[in-house]
Amino acid sequence: MRRRTSSASSRAFWGLGDQVFSSITNFAVNVLIAKFLGPATFGAFSIGFGTYLVFLNLSRAITSEPLSIRSSGVPRSDWARAARMSSATALVMGAVGSLICLAVSAVVGGEIRTTFVALAIMLPGLLHLDMWRFAFFAQGKGQLAMLTDVLWAVVMAPVFVWLLSTPDPSLFLLVLAWGGSATVAGIAVALGWGVLPRFGRIREWLVQHRDLTPHFVGEMATVSGASQLSLIGIGLVADLAAVGAYRAVYVLFGPLRVVYQGLTMFGVPEAVRTRDRSIHDLRKFTRLAAGGLGIAALLYGSALIFIPEGWGEVVLGETWALAAPLALPFTIGAVGIGLSMPTYIGLRALEAAKDAFRTRLVVAGLGVVATIVGAGAGGAAGAAWADRTWLLAGSGLWWRIYEKRLDEHSEFGGLPARTGG
Repeated sequence: MRRRTSSASSRAFWGLGDQVFSSITNFAVNVLIAKFLGPATFGAFSIGFGTYLVFLNLSRAITSEPLSIRSSGVPRSDWARAARMSSATALVMGAVGSLICLAVSAVVGGEIRTTFVALAIMLPGLLHLDMWRFAFFAQGKGQLAMLTDVLWAVVMAPVFVWLLSTPDPSLFLLVLAWGGSATVAGIAVALGWGVLPRFGRIREWLVQHRDLTPHFVGEMATVSGASQLSLIGIGLVADLAAVGAYRAVYVLFGPLRVVYQGLTMFGVPEAVRTRDRSIHDLRKFTRLAAGGLGIAALLYGSALIFIPEGWGEVVLGETWALAAPLALPFTIGAVGIGLSMPTYIGLRALEAAKDAFRTRLVVAGLGVVATIVGAGAGGAAGAAWADRTWLLAGSGLWWRIYEKRLDEHSEFGGLPARTGG
């Protein structure tokens, strides 16, 4: 038991560490482009980067998440077979995304066109590398996922520094350096492990996981759509200052989201392994995780609530005066997310994709309504109190659905044995 706990702690450490390192790298790329190329060019890059995130989440829904769920804790040969199919699917999805980016570049101009052309060239490599991060966590080797991200940064850093030192840094070349280094790292990993993509088995991959992927894609679209609708709604019924204040506090809670994302990368494969031991262990695992995340959110939010005013102004400038009153409701919401996140992980381990999608649709949809109604009644503060309080209440719905599925699996003896693809 002690060895099992130690192994799980090690995997959790690497999961959080890899997510922190990846977030810092992405943050550095964005900051450097903003600093050296100016606000207009950075705005163009931000549009491209946001487009990359859309394709990234779509790829994860179709390739990485099914791999994490059905190829965690399986023999290496089964894992390698699944990784070959998953990596091929990620590359083809990247190629489809590239065609879309090229189509967009044909109807826009300026730096936005430059960004989309460069992104079109590099998108397959970016998605392929991200798939490998999930593949390593599925195999229980989070340290290799971390090493993969370090390799990406090591290849990218000198090229980035050299390009930024030129008299007129090129956004096109910087995007190529960012995506090209990811491509190089992904190729190195695939060759090093001898696990090359099998394009002829993409259809097999899609058929095997057709019970999961449509619901995962639906969840991704729901989360992205709800976030944008909420901000647009605040702007329409309140004003842009309210949107800015709301978004500013959201940014302040970014480090906590890094913890949540790190837990997801480590947590889904770990929950699958725990489920394979017993449903009772899975229930215990998710309850402990919920308690830990809830406490972490409360502590982090409390630190923001009581931060000295001068410190807040250093971070957000004049926006802090509008954002500070929102720290308390956002803390309540963060606790709600922390309590519900393990049920999201647990439902994936139970392969209850439809339940997770339906729950997400209800919670996110009512959250948008609450946000807009709250904004109409009380601006940014009203939006924050309505939405974030609902997130805490919504965690109860997540747990209700999750506990119901746990009970069903306990009654019927769990899931059938897996072969890993």
